[in-house]
Amino acid sequence: MRKITLLIVGVIFICMISACSSKKTKMGNASSGDWAFHFVVWEGDIYKLSEEKAEVEDSIGQVDKFEKTEGVYSKNFSNHFIAGTRIYKIKDVPTKEAIGMESANGSYVKFNNQGQYMAPE
Repeated sequence: MRKITLLIVGVIFICMISACSSKKTKMGNASSGDWAFHFVVWEGDIYKLSEEKAEVEDSIGQVDKFEKTEGVYSKNFSNHFIAGTRIYKIKDVPTKEAIGMESANGSYVKFNNQGQYMAPE
Protein backbone atom coordinates (compact mmCIF):
# COMPACT_ATOMS: atom_id res chain seq x y z
CA MET A 1 0.00 0.00 0.00
CA ARG A 2 2.85 2.38 0.85
CA LYS A 3 4.50 1.79 -2.55
CA ILE A 4 1.28 2.69 -4.36
CA THR A 5 0.92 5.89 -2.32
CA LEU A 6 4.51 6.88 -3.09
CA LEU A 7 3.96 6.13 -6.77
CA ILE A 8 0.81 8.30 -6.89
CA VAL A 9 2.52 11.16 -5.06
CA GLY A 10 5.49 10.88 -7.44
CA VAL A 11 3.29 10.99 -10.54
CA ILE A 12 1.39 14.03 -9.21
CA PHE A 13 4.68 15.78 -8.41
CA ILE A 14 6.08 15.15 -11.89
CA CYS A 15 2.85 16.40 -13.51
CA MET A 16 2.95 19.58 -11.41
CA ILE A 17 6.60 20.25 -12.30
CA SER A 18 6.08 19.73 -16.03
CA ALA A 19 2.94 21.92 -16.06
CA CYS A 20 4.79 24.80 -14.40
CA SER A 21 7.96 24.65 -16.46
CA SER A 22 8.62 27.41 -18.95
CA LYS A 23 11.58 28.86 -20.79
CA LYS A 24 12.46 32.46 -19.91
CA THR A 25 14.56 34.36 -22.39
CA LYS A 26 15.70 37.94 -22.78
CA MET A 27 13.00 38.28 -25.40
CA GLY A 28 10.13 37.06 -23.21
CA ASN A 29 8.57 33.94 -21.82
CA ALA A 30 7.67 30.99 -24.01
CA SER A 31 6.36 27.56 -23.24
CA SER A 32 5.70 24.60 -25.47
CA GLY A 33 1.90 24.91 -25.38
CA ASP A 34 1.75 28.45 -26.71
CA TRP A 35 1.79 29.96 -30.22
CA ALA A 36 2.76 27.76 -33.19
CA PHE A 37 5.72 29.96 -34.19
CA HIS A 38 7.58 33.14 -33.17
CA PHE A 39 6.18 36.26 -34.76
CA VAL A 40 5.70 40.03 -34.69
CA VAL A 41 2.51 41.82 -35.70
CA TRP A 42 3.39 45.20 -37.21
CA GLU A 43 1.11 47.62 -39.07
CA GLY A 44 -1.66 44.99 -39.32
CA ASP A 45 0.48 42.22 -40.86
CA ILE A 46 1.96 39.17 -39.15
CA TYR A 47 5.67 38.46 -39.69
CA LYS A 48 7.12 35.01 -38.94
CA LEU A 49 10.67 34.49 -37.63
CA SER A 50 13.02 33.02 -40.22
CA GLU A 51 16.49 31.53 -39.86
CA GLU A 52 17.96 34.31 -42.01
CA LYS A 53 20.14 37.12 -40.71
CA ALA A 54 19.19 40.66 -41.69
CA GLU A 55 21.10 43.84 -42.44
CA VAL A 56 18.86 46.57 -41.06
CA GLU A 57 18.49 50.27 -41.72
CA ASP A 58 16.24 52.59 -39.72
CA SER A 59 13.90 51.72 -36.88
CA ILE A 60 10.30 51.74 -38.14
CA GLY A 61 8.47 51.06 -34.89
CA GLN A 62 8.46 48.99 -31.76
CA VAL A 63 6.67 46.12 -30.07
CA ASP A 64 3.84 47.57 -27.96
CA LYS A 65 2.92 44.38 -26.17
CA PHE A 66 4.33 40.92 -25.43
CA GLU A 67 1.75 38.10 -25.45
CA LYS A 68 2.68 34.53 -24.64
CA THR A 69 -0.87 33.18 -24.58
CA GLU A 70 -2.72 32.50 -27.82
CA GLY A 71 -5.50 34.96 -28.54
CA VAL A 72 -6.45 37.90 -30.73
CA TYR A 73 -4.74 41.17 -29.87
CA SER A 74 -4.45 44.67 -31.30
CA LYS A 75 -1.53 47.04 -32.00
CA ASN A 76 2.05 45.94 -32.65
CA PHE A 77 2.75 42.87 -30.55
CA SER A 78 4.92 39.79 -30.41
CA ASN A 79 5.01 36.40 -28.78
CA HIS A 80 8.82 36.49 -28.76
CA PHE A 81 9.94 40.06 -28.05
CA ILE A 82 9.16 42.22 -25.02
CA ALA A 83 7.40 45.60 -25.25
CA GLY A 84 9.77 48.34 -26.38
CA THR A 85 11.85 46.13 -28.69
CA ARG A 86 12.59 48.07 -31.90
CA ILE A 87 11.41 46.92 -35.32
CA TYR A 88 13.67 47.70 -38.30
CA LYS A 89 13.51 48.04 -42.06
CA ILE A 90 15.79 45.54 -43.78
CA LYS A 91 18.19 47.04 -46.32
CA ASP A 92 16.84 46.74 -49.89
CA VAL A 93 13.73 44.78 -48.78
CA PRO A 94 10.23 46.32 -48.78
CA THR A 95 8.56 46.24 -45.34
CA LYS A 96 5.54 44.50 -46.91
CA GLU A 97 7.91 41.57 -47.58
CA ALA A 98 9.97 41.40 -44.37
CA ILE A 99 11.16 43.29 -41.29
CA GLY A 100 14.16 42.92 -38.99
CA MET A 101 14.45 42.45 -35.22
CA GLU A 102 17.46 42.30 -32.93
CA SER A 103 18.06 38.83 -31.48
CA ALA A 104 19.36 38.03 -28.00
CA ASN A 105 22.95 37.75 -29.27
CA GLY A 106 22.89 41.23 -30.84
CA SER A 107 22.56 40.18 -34.47
CA TYR A 108 19.47 40.98 -36.53
CA VAL A 109 17.05 38.38 -37.84
CA LYS A 110 14.53 38.48 -40.66
CA PHE A 111 10.78 38.12 -40.12
CA ASN A 112 8.84 37.28 -43.30
CA ASN A 113 5.36 38.68 -43.96
CA GLN A 114 2.64 36.04 -43.68
CA GLY A 115 -0.24 38.36 -44.63
CA GLN A 116 -2.84 40.34 -42.77
CA TYR A 117 -3.35 39.66 -39.06
CA MET A 118 -6.93 39.04 -37.96
CA ALA A 119 -7.32 41.89 -35.43
CA PRO A 120 -10.27 42.12 -33.01
CA GLU A 121 -13.31 44.05 -34.13
